Amino acid sequence: MTSAFLLPPWAGFDEPFHHGYVEANAERLQWPAFREIGLPLRLVEAIRRWPLPPSYAPGFSAREYGQGTAPPIRPFRETNHETQQSPMYYAGAGLLLRVLPHGDPLFELYVLRLLNAGLAFLSGLLIWTTGRQAGLGWVPVALLALIPGFGIAMCRVANDALCATLIAAAVAGSLSRGPGNFQATVGALAAGAAPWAKLYGLAVLPSSAAREMSRSDASLRSRSVRVFLVIAPAVVLIYFSTKYLGHPFPAMYNVRNAHPASFSAVPWLRDIWTVAKSHIWISGMSFVVFPTWIYVLPTLLLASGFFLTISRITRSNRRDLAKLAAPVALFALALAYHDWRAFSFYGGGGGTGGWYLWAVALPEMLLLTYGPLQRQMIREWVLPVLAVFLILTVLADFVLFVDSTGLLVRTARGHAIGVAPATLDRVASAYLQSRPPAVGFAAVLSAVGSWLAAAIILATGCTARRNRRPGTAEEGGP
Repeated sequence: MTSAFLLPPWAGFDEPFHHGYVEANAERLQWPAFREIGLPLRLVEAIRRWPLPPSYAPGFSAREYGQGTAPPIRPFRETNHETQQSPMYYAGAGLLLRVLPHGDPLFELYVLRLLNAGLAFLSGLLIWTTGRQAGLGWVPVALLALIPGFGIAMCRVANDALCATLIAAAVAGSLSRGPGNFQATVGALAAGAAPWAKLYGLAVLPSSAAREMSRSDASLRSRSVRVFLVIAPAVVLIYFSTKYLGHPFPAMYNVRNAHPASFSAVPWLRDIWTVAKSHIWISGMSFVVFPTWIYVLPTLLLASGFFLTISRITRSNRRDLAKLAAPVALFALALAYHDWRAFSFYGGGGGTGGWYLWAVALPEMLLLTYGPLQRQMIREWVLPVLAVFLILTVLADFVLFVDSTGLLVRTARGHAIGVAPATLDRVASAYLQSRPPAVGFAAVLSAVGSWLAAAIILATGCTARRNRRPGTAEEGGP
């Protein structure tokens, strides 16, 4: 929730265009062709009232963070490039805006952000319940909450939070057991619906369908029904995507008809590192990141969690671990495909973003924590990792705060390296001009409150570990 308030208005990744697509559906439910519609004038006028990241300000004739007044207003003619997205989120959010008692786009922005924060909370709840069933306790959801990249990716106005929740429900359903299992049916429905929320939801379909076909605890009829629930919606989506957008898989660079580049020409190692960094944290549309060296330790810690899980594969757990690994692996392939198509379009630039990976947060968090917890590495891995990410969360929140005042010092590559000198009055004034005052105060209170809560939980965990005697039953649990 902190990110919903701390991220300046319309500063999330392509947030004005996602919001514009929602507003278009509030006016009239539609599935437009690519760039067939623009942004409503009332939304553009509302966006112009606030300072924006440098990447947005020229297009909207709005002032940048901390740069004084806006340049002269010019007509806004850009069409909406997010109209290649699957329609479920935009139709549902558009219908919600119709019933809101308030018509101000700024009010709608925070309603939609908080709605997505609720979906992110639901994803966390699914991770917590699935982790408990697997004997992992609170550790997976604690790690999720402390990696700062999750908040911005989920809370911005976009369809990612809905798709992530559906993928989480689908994977949780694939792990369920028992004949006639209600959770398995819900999981199949969620898997089928995921691509309708965002196209990358297709990555969960093969593993969900394979799981239902291989179940030994259900009749052929029930398995067939669940496989149908997984596959049929995707077939319908592909049909209508081809009809309305001209491509069965309408990722943006497909509908832009980018000429395919050579696979060997893509700088894969550079792009993999970019995905890793931007998965951990990136500021949104201002594209500020930490200096590279800061990402090395958390990246190594996360990689060690995966390797520890791989080292604990046995005959008894390999099927369940495969159910977790399959959607992550398929999603990684989807990101590689997106990277290749973006490289093809830009002819050497482009790349993809690690924030998309939060769609598979549930299997990722369980895979990261399973091995360390099986090895009883609470003090050696779990608590140090959580402490590192708590520090990163505080740093990320601080950078967002300072960036919105225009006082952040950054390199040409967007690395945050310092703060410009300023009086406290100037800092407070610039911050409160970057968003509504009530939102500004809510951001500070929720950020500080979350830091304190996390610190107390970690301190309690450290104390509890010291007070336990080695060899007791508690020693292996989270």
